[in-house]
Amino acid sequence: GYGGISSCAHSNGPDYDAFLNCTLKGRAAWYLFARLAGWDGGVATHSLDVSITGDGTVTSDPAGIDCGLDCSDNFPENTNVSLTAVPDENWNFTGWSGDCDGSTTCQVVMDDQRSVTAQFTRKGDLNNDTELSTADAIVGLQAVAGYSPPISKSGDTDGDNKIGMADVIYLLGQIVSAP
Repeated sequence: GYGGISSCAHSNGPDYDAFLNCTLKGRAAWYLFARLAGWDGGVATHSLDVSITGDGTVTSDPAGIDCGLDCSDNFPENTNVSLTAVPDENWNFTGWSGDCDGSTTCQVVMDDQRSVTAQFTRKGDLNNDTELSTADAIVGLQAVAGYSPPISKSGDTDGDNKIGMADVIYLLGQIVSAP
């Protein structure tokens, strides 16, 4: 027989191809059971760690990261991973830091260990102190009046990338309704 195999169920035939088929079935079963038990298949992997500042979630394609719940995973070497940030209600996604930058979808090539941070800012946080307060309303009113203090446009509430009266009104509504 082939490699010491003298018979094999559902693989018997007139030549040694049948025994080769039996051997391949055995190897496939071993590989399947080993993968189910946690073996990585001998493929090099690298970890991707995601952290979040503020309130929002990050997901990956291919699947593996669902940050909020699962913020770290290993991906096979040279895999292109796409990360998407979604802000919670009343928050803006303001950008990536670490192994990504910009404020669109993050693309990471897993040729080494990678770490990224998704930054979310509260809508209305015009002075970038992570709190909504009358200080933000004052900064907004100063911007509307033409006085130009340091303003965090990431606090924009209506998505027009500028600070106007609509942003100040939104902010005042949030401050008044806060517990």
